[in-house]
Amino acid sequence: MLEIYARQRPYVRESLEIIFFCADAQRAAAEVSGTFRCIKDCDDTSIFGQTLRVGEAQRTNGFLIYKLNNRGELER
Repeated sequence: MLEIYARQRPYVRESLEIIFFCADAQRAAAEVSGTFRCIKDCDDTSIFGQTLRVGEAQRTNGFLIYKLNNRGELER
């Protein structure tokens, strides 16, 4: 994931809204809604699946599920 975000970062600003969150000692889960707003033209379709132009936005909805370690931190 870090490599993907590193490739996207020069072209977009991301905002993320947490719609729902729950957790216990071993797991955390969230329903999220995000927006990627283009701040620099991007012709590389391998990054976003299409070209992007300044001002365009892509909205996403998804679910994040994480496993937590004994300290309550995300496991990689």
